[in-house]
Amino acid sequence: MRYLFLVTAISMATTGSVLAEGAALLLGNEDYDALSDVRRSDEVTLAAGAFEDLNFDVTALRDGSASDMSDAMAFFETATQQADQLLVVLAGRFVHSSTETYFLATDSRPGTLSKTGLTSIPLSQVLTLLEQAPGKAILALGSDDLSGEFSTFLDYGLGDFDIPQGVTVITGA
Repeated sequence: MRYLFLVTAISMATTGSVLAEGAALLLGNEDYDALSDVRRSDEVTLAAGAFEDLNFDVTALRDGSASDMSDAMAFFETATQQADQLLVVLAGRFVHSSTETYFLATDSRPGTLSKTGLTSIPLSQVLTLLEQAPGKAILALGSDDLSGEFSTFLDYGLGDFDIPQGVTVITGA
């Protein structure tokens, strides 16, 4: 079951022309400095070679700090400009407010909402990139079932978020 969402993502991402240029962002955060770890989340980066074989420009990062994740997002954003198919896999710790869900870097700590924004990737940013490829964009999110308060205004887990038309979202452990 742990690779189920990756297998689904691979099969959906390769629908259509096998020769189409694709861009993939694989971020797996397992070992957090100040938060509970998310077991085996970093294993999503092991799929990088398979996507490269499918002609994807792959950005993969294992246990990324806020700075490293920001750089990975910048590389992916550049790659999306030349890609017909887009895939983002985020596995690790998520928190949400009433209006945004954040994927936390390994150096994230409970604190203010504004500090969390500096050490995370907001899903709205990812979805903005994915909506460029309607019908050929996938977002796979993997986490555990931790719930409760992270800090004032933030709770653990995936919150509600608007999925753009044509973007497929897969969630699981």
